[in-house]
Amino acid sequence: DDFNFKNSIELKNIYFKYTNRDKFVLEDVNLKINKGDKIVITGDTGSGKSTLIDIILGIQKPSKGNIYIDNYKKILNEELWCKKIGYVPQSIYLFDETIKKNIAIGETQRSGNTYKDQDLEGYVLGFGFDLSSTTDLSLSFGSVERAPSSVELFMNGEHASVQRDERGNPNMQTEEAQNIDLGLSFDNEVIYGSINFYQNEVDNYIYRKDTGVKGTGEMKLEIANFVQKDAELDGYEIQVGTDFDFLNGNLGVTIGRDSVNGTFTDGSNIPRIVPARDIYTLSYTEDNLSVDIDLIEVNAQPDFGSDGDSFTAGFELLDLSISRSFPVEGVEDFKVVLFANNLLDEIARNHSSTVKNEVPLPGKNLGIGFRVTL
Repeated sequence: DDFNFKNSIELKNIYFKYTNRDKFVLEDVNLKINKGDKIVITGDTGSGKSTLIDIILGIQKPSKGNIYIDNYKKILNEELWCKKIGYVPQSIYLFDETIKKNIAIGETQRSGNTYKDQDLEGYVLGFGFDLSSTTDLSLSFGSVERAPSSVELFMNGEHASVQRDERGNPNMQTEEAQNIDLGLSFDNEVIYGSINFYQNEVDNYIYRKDTGVKGTGEMKLEIANFVQKDAELDGYEIQVGTDFDFLNGNLGVTIGRDSVNGTFTDGSNIPRIVPARDIYTLSYTEDNLSVDIDLIEVNAQPDFGSDGDSFTAGFELLDLSISRSFPVEGVEDFKVVLFANNLLDEIARNHSSTVKNEVPLPGKNLGIGFRVTL
């Protein structure tokens, strides 16, 4: 029986206790969640919050009570229901098993799933050279392998957060990257800085490729397949800074830039590669006062891929943060933080996002925060 989740999920008179235990973890729980709601579940440690989530996910079955999807009583079939849910746990559990079984978790028996277990290998060889009392040079070579994720292997349904009907491929191969990094750093007690260059050659690079075809799911999202192609990435990071006494404190100034280019071996662009950025930072510290001003100039990204990618205009983000600590009896540190983000109120879009046009970055926003260390 498929799950046509359109309106709400409701838990009625839910009781739950673990095997061989007399006491119920959950007793007479009633909860209704409408589609689109954002809720917070709070409670003391051991009060059953995680158990309740497990029941909603279909991982645990209630001892008593019923679950209703759109007012129809349901037994949550894990295979069908989990296609409707994304879940980020508070901690990750790894089985004492193979990589294949940790990734697949119940998928390996499905027809057509031929993913083979992987023996991942990797190494890094690094060298450091002191060119002078103020300058160091570093050089490293590395080889890294990455197994495909469970989403890249087995996803087969709509993914609302990226607005795609994603299709995994259980025949995915392991990504294999050969990396070279070259770095130069210096510090003469007046000016400090660093510059790093890197180049990565990746066999079987995994990415999401849009098809331009609408799926048949509830939201009729565009189908995107996880595919592989050999790729090359190269880039650099530069930072120069200085700090000095100013007024009754210390003033620091840094200027930096980072850039990355990514192409497939056929010459086409890798989709959604982040554009180059120029970063300017001004920081002032004095006793219990700290002031930070950051200006990030994000360049336009004209080198977009052909698979569902598009041009993204550049923008500037100006952020301000002021924090001050106050003495409070019985508290190690009490800090008040004032922040103002995107002060220029720029229309800013994250080029690496598939929903950049629908969901731009936040506009100008102001706030106050409190941090207490006991």
